[in-house]
Amino acid sequence: MMNKKNFTHLTGTKTKRNRVFACLALVCASLFAAPFFTTHAVAEGSKKMRVIRVAPHTAWARWLPNAQPAAGYFTLQNPSKKILTVTSVTSPDYEKASFKQSVENDDGTTTLVNIDTLTVPGQDQISLKPGSYHVFLETPKRLIAPGDNVRVKLIFSAGETLTIRLPVRTSPELY
Repeated sequence: MMNKKNFTHLTGTKTKRNRVFACLALVCASLFAAPFFTTHAVAEGSKKMRVIRVAPHTAWARWLPNAQPAAGYFTLQNPSKKILTVTSVTSPDYEKASFKQSVENDDGTTTLVNIDTLTVPGQDQISLKPGSYHVFLETPKRLIAPGDNVRVKLIFSAGETLTIRLPVRTSPELY
């Protein structure tokens, strides 16, 4: 059993013990506060890590019944001064994932246009949202329902990857 005397012995001094508790408090505070602030995600895959932000309140996937195609939405923020280019997207939860843009035609109908890459200028952002750019998700690999999470993996031009978890909803207004 760990008591105060044993803990002081293990850490060496009370000062070290206070530092340990302070570090633990900061870690706990950041874990509980994380849902309320912009999430920092580190893209992996290159020798140099790059910070890419995904605003959590913007991340969600629209669910449609009967295994119809779904759509993923989020805001991708680029805090660096360099251009960020997303070259492709995949999903372990769907057979096929791609970028699309909804374009309204003159007759009022909407057409989905394939988008090869997404480019985020330095110190800027791009929002994937209904009626605009989005991740088009086809043929689910498992039963997906509102309340689940769908994962999408972004692949960047420098070879980095970033996996984003999207809560599944029927409509953004319901949550």
